[in-house]
Amino acid sequence: MKKIICLLLCFVLLGCSSEKREDYYILSFDDYSVSVGYDNAEYTSLIFDYELPEVIPGFEEIKDVDVSFLGKNFGIASFINEENEEKESSEAIISSLSFYVKDIDAESIKINDIELDESIKKNCETFNGSLIEKNGYACVIEQEVNNKDDVIILYGDILNLVQDTVDRIEIRAK
Repeated sequence: MKKIICLLLCFVLLGCSSEKREDYYILSFDDYSVSVGYDNAEYTSLIFDYELPEVIPGFEEIKDVDVSFLGKNFGIASFINEENEEKESSEAIISSLSFYVKDIDAESIKINDIELDESIKKNCETFNGSLIEKNGYACVIEQEVNNKDDVIILYGDILNLVQDTVDRIEIRAK
């Protein structure tokens, strides 16, 4: 009886500690999706084109990597090696992604399978975010996943008369 209880306890503890892709915000556009904080460079290279060094030292982050999608400039990303030892860049985790909405020319953009509205205010209500109104609109949507802050920031177009329109999206998990 004690062995069965110990085995069940081990399974429960192991099941609780594993992180899943669904724990993080998943950004989807058309038939593509990326989970910043979870997906590695090998997976994201199936969607985006970029150049990384062959190896990344332990606890090192490669910032401001130009990313293209279907031959067009898409935005910038960062990749991090979260382990103490050097490893191949294909194993590095995408830690941030920033892009302009008009640069992807997608029919729809979704976060966790919920389609984004053009309005920052409506998106903030939908995702229970924090609306910021300084020199335009922004919405901060955040959650904590495995001791990381998983954050999405929706920025409005400050040069447009209607500043409530989503212009840029930034996602970080650090």
